[in-house]
Amino acid sequence: MHLLNSDSLNAIERAIAMHVGENGFDRASFREMLDTNGMESARFIKPYLVIFFLKFVRFIMDDHYLSEDERTTAGLLRLLFRIDGPDFLGEYAPGVSMAIQQQLRWIYRAMPGISFEDACENTGLQEVFALSYDRYMQLAEACRPYFSEADPGNI
Repeated sequence: MHLLNSDSLNAIERAIAMHVGENGFDRASFREMLDTNGMESARFIKPYLVIFFLKFVRFIMDDHYLSEDERTTAGLLRLLFRIDGPDFLGEYAPGVSMAIQQQLRWIYRAMPGISFEDACENTGLQEVFALSYDRYMQLAEACRPYFSEADPGNI
């Protein structure tokens, strides 16, 4: 995983990234790695998994909007980590909102003139984050002004 080269990962996140990079999305192997490293407590590890997932999504969106393969990979990672829509609310909602806004900006640059609603349907992030439609649209709403007044080159 190229994410391993990122300075933004702490030791736990780096261990998780290395394991997934070497062993794929095998749940039993992943749980064994967590147990071996003393991270078996869901209460302890869940915040790390959510933060790592957010970093992963931002990383794969860094230079373009998400491809279908990247959406699938993110979905598999979310399933491996056993995180779901409600896990992204509360303190993590700003990170999700930033990812949605980043994706919407890429779409708007690639497809000038696209409507806000159509752009929201094209991000794939509602599924990646397993969010309800209403919650997803609430988080995306901060980008609506870009679709009515901005020049795509300046977003």
